[in-house]
Amino acid sequence: MFRLVLLSFIVANFGFSQFAFSADIVFPQKAKSTQFTLANGLNKCLSPNTTSDHTGFHVPSCNYEASTNPCQLTPDKGAGKLSIVQKSIKGEQNLIVKVAISGLEKSCNGQLLFPVLSLRVAMNDCNEGQWCVLQDINSLMVDDGSNGCIVENEKCKFEINLVKSVPDYFPADKDFDIQVLGCGVGQRSGNLDQLPISCGTFLK
Repeated sequence: MFRLVLLSFIVANFGFSQFAFSADIVFPQKAKSTQFTLANGLNKCLSPNTTSDHTGFHVPSCNYEASTNPCQLTPDKGAGKLSIVQKSIKGEQNLIVKVAISGLEKSCNGQLLFPVLSLRVAMNDCNEGQWCVLQDINSLMVDDGSNGCIVENEKCKFEINLVKSVPDYFPADKDFDIQVLGCGVGQRSGNLDQLPISCGTFLK
């Protein structure tokens, strides 16, 4: 079973189990999946050279620089979604990462893309079955051996098994509570600070 609670535009929680849940942690019963819209990624501000103009609240900032990555969503046709859903495979619960993108720049054709996730995971695998929280898993490229998706005609659509991709993090006989800290889509060497496409939204 999964659990999902939207915490912000980017952060979500869900969990799944092969067995009955422990009384040590609370799992909403209807949290079975999560879905995000995709937008062009923003470069991380590492060396602030300006400030925002909020009245009485000036935040150190960096002048905007457009990404040079060939895989960007176009302003007129660009669209995409990333979802994580429960799926039973041969009697075992799995987490499937689904990505559907259209309206990419032509320069992205031929590029190999993968989903990238940052996660915070709790599991009942410490001190003889007690719940514990693992150290954050940052910029995990989800690759289950299916080799991601090769962009054709400015489109990309694929599914990847998260559990199969990193089985050491998700052993089949344990329960999990999973918090999504960030997500996106990029090339094999991508990380969340530099992804061409990230989970997000646009407010205007």
